[in-house]
Amino acid sequence: MWGCNLTSTNNHAYLLVSEAQKQGAKLVVVDPRCTKIAQKADIYLNPSPGTDDLLAFLIISKIMHREGLDLDFIDKHTENSQHIIELIEKITPAIESGILNTCGIKAETVGAFVDLLIENKKHTIFNIGYGVQKYRQGGQVVQAIALIQILLGNLGESGTGIIYSQSAFNRLYKQPLIDYLTQEKVLSSSSFPEIPLIKLGDALETGNYKILFIYNFNPASSLPNQVHLRNALSQNDLFVVQIDLFMNETSNYADLILPTKFDLETYDLFSNFYIPGLSVNEAGPCPYLDCYSNWEIFQQIHRQVMGKNNEETRVFQESQTDLYHQCLDLLSPFIRKSLLEEGFFLFHKKDEVPFPKNVYPTPTGRIQLKEFVIPQNWSKKIDQKTFREGEFHLLTPAHDCFIHSQLKMLHPRSANDLRYIFLNSEDINALSLVPQDLVQVTNSFGTATYTIMPDPTLKQRVALIHSGPSPLSDFSKNANLFTPPQPEELGNSGSYNAERIILKKTD
Repeated sequence: MWGCNLTSTNNHAYLLVSEAQKQGAKLVVVDPRCTKIAQKADIYLNPSPGTDDLLAFLIISKIMHREGLDLDFIDKHTENSQHIIELIEKITPAIESGILNTCGIKAETVGAFVDLLIENKKHTIFNIGYGVQKYRQGGQVVQAIALIQILLGNLGESGTGIIYSQSAFNRLYKQPLIDYLTQEKVLSSSSFPEIPLIKLGDALETGNYKILFIYNFNPASSLPNQVHLRNALSQNDLFVVQIDLFMNETSNYADLILPTKFDLETYDLFSNFYIPGLSVNEAGPCPYLDCYSNWEIFQQIHRQVMGKNNEETRVFQESQTDLYHQCLDLLSPFIRKSLLEEGFFLFHKKDEVPFPKNVYPTPTGRIQLKEFVIPQNWSKKIDQKTFREGEFHLLTPAHDCFIHSQLKMLHPRSANDLRYIFLNSEDINALSLVPQDLVQVTNSFGTATYTIMPDPTLKQRVALIHSGPSPLSDFSKNANLFTPPQPEELGNSGSYNAERIILKKTD
């Protein structure tokens, strides 16, 4: 489990891991926090935040010294591997010592992990969490972790592989539904610019947009650089419309709020998040006659704006139930039968292996390593910036009870946790503070007052503020007041675990 807190985010998978442990499987957890699943691990490695890629490269270096690479797999099924191997070979004993110091990990623990990897070739699964992608170089971190499995040849066979994003497996089955629902031949979006969500504040600040339509989304909590975004949402000449289940942070900036139905009150199909597949929901009764689903609201707005006789309006004639049944008809009879009788369909059978013949969805059918970023200068890579007085690396994981910010009202008793900033007890003592003291949290993006609390799962010089909603009736506190506007450098995902903060006791 690499940066994957299954006990909080995926209890179904955690049950499988627990059962595997009972049958003798070894559990290794890599995470800067000693989470509940880390406490049950046979080996636990806690690298300092943002150093996971260094740890991965060190592991590969040690496997190479043990002649543990699967050279046959590498030769047959990868491209540009030799260049990567040559760069990793430059890790000298001195560089290794520097990596261990930077990561804050003992050599003996890394060695024990390497022993398990070599002993259990073809029988090792890496489950990579999304938190490691939220560093500034998050994409590179995921690449480095995946590279361990690639160079060990741990792909294409039963009992081994990498679990990360499963969306590509869903695409083949979903595409006919997406083509039908989006109606690109009728409703062309080519004339509308696409704006990455992470750049929403910048786009609004230009003044080019006068209406913002928000549905099933809480940007005034979940997007980074909240001070900048909230200022943009507050512009007098911006009209904000919100559709949601609950009042939330974004509601404070909305000029018009439309309540919508809950998922269980609508007919819909869902693409599964963890295991590739589809599931269906058949609507239950909604107690409010004047409450509509997203689709019904869009349908009415479109008819009012475009007129009932407009050519494009024909797309909006179908009810949500009609759309549901039409999408079912676009699927194969076998999938449709499973959805109607079981409520779900899994795209892979229990014993089926992805890429069983090691043919991968690339132009050559081989794993392309040319885009993988490997440090050219190891000494520079391990030269980490030192901490100033009162400075900490900020982690912003979701709270166990608030995976999504819109659901705050479901767990009001846990809302107090959102008022806290958590530190290791030794760090609290070093700051001459005691639990429950108020501290001013500051960096170049924002400032807020929090109550300090101890957390034994954290390393020194690491602080934690839970992401998600703000405390009840207190929108001045939010982890994303301190997160940077720059996205993770290989994509447009937010780099939510990339910043440092300064703590000072309030007067």
